[in-house]
Amino acid sequence: MAYFERRRAEGLTNRDIMRCLKRHVANEIYAALLNPAADNPTGHELRAQRQQIGIPISILAATLGVPYQRLRRLEIGTRADPELEQRASLALAQLSPPETA
Repeated sequence: MAYFERRRAEGLTNRDIMRCLKRHVANEIYAALLNPAADNPTGHELRAQRQQIGIPISILAATLGVPYQRLRRLEIGTRADPELEQRASLALAQLSPPETA
């Protein structure tokens, strides 16, 4: 609403303000498509790590306190949840046996 009020003070109509907002959103989306974020979810890697350790998805989900469907969507790549991904990675690191070199 503050943006609307500021733009109205500049003499723009509601229609002009909406056009500006739409242009801003389009520019953001275009930039995101050209330069994807480096921290995209690595759900497939989580799944591989979980399966290598031998932990069922239901056990990991219970450990994290989330429904297993939410974790499953993260693993197959249909859900982007960096916070859950980080928590799952930390939980898997604690559950996995230490690697020996």
